[in-house]
Amino acid sequence: MTRKIQNEHSQFDFSNIEAYNPIMKSPELELSGVGGEILEGARLKATQLRHNYIGVEHILLSMIDHPTIGSAFAEAGVAEPVREKILFIVGEGEKESTWENGFTADAQRMIGIAQEIYERARLGHADAKYPAAMLFTAFLAFGEHGIASEVFRSVVTDIPDYNPSKLLGRIMNLESSLLQ
Repeated sequence: MTRKIQNEHSQFDFSNIEAYNPIMKSPELELSGVGGEILEGARLKATQLRHNYIGVEHILLSMIDHPTIGSAFAEAGVAEPVREKILFIVGEGEKESTWENGFTADAQRMIGIAQEIYERARLGHADAKYPAAMLFTAFLAFGEHGIASEVFRSVVTDIPDYNPSKLLGRIMNLESSLLQ
């Protein structure tokens, strides 16, 4: 299914979602639907910022700006502060992206955690049809590493009602609405 979606922060065209990186075609992690859109959105975020890599920060920005699951982050009060802080810290590159480096080691590890979550779900321990929720769970599990995690933790500590389980549940509900 080809989807073109846009919101105030991004315009995504998912017509060639698997072309740029073999991880997208991985049989272990079905990154179709929203999960694939998030990784494609991360690539587009990196391109917009003129970065030659896709980092965890690009994946988080893509989740936050996704037109469906992004509303969960906005409702939790984390979307704008996280976006602003990440963009302030990483800034823009000096020249156009050449895509020499692909995913960073941290992004690959985070995707690996999502793959492990998928495998456990596939074996009957959880629901395997929510790749965006798996990516967010992997982001939370990844924990202490990198700019994106530090920014996210600093923002949520200032939100008294923040509950990661509630945010994850909302992401799953929104993702579920796309499956119907």
